[in-house]
Amino acid sequence: MKRKSKINYPAILVILTAVVYEFMYKQNFSSIWLNFVSTMASVSFSIYLFFEWKKSRRRFELICFILSLIPIFIIGSYVIRVLMKQ
Repeated sequence: MKRKSKINYPAILVILTAVVYEFMYKQNFSSIWLNFVSTMASVSFSIYLFFEWKKSRRRFELICFILSLIPIFIIGSYVIRVLMKQ
């Protein structure tokens, strides 16, 4: 019986985000771009968790999806406050 290999998308997302973030940090990108990378990683991870929950309908995935939205709202509210001051 052949075993199917399952791709670990969250691990790939974390590694890719860390590489991009580190590159941008060393190139002295502004904090707005660094926040953008973090937010996009959070959004991607939230979307992944949402589809996992839709597939399995387990309560754990739903809780993880809801918790993954918290950083998006925190960063989003910070960006809105900064933009309103300009």
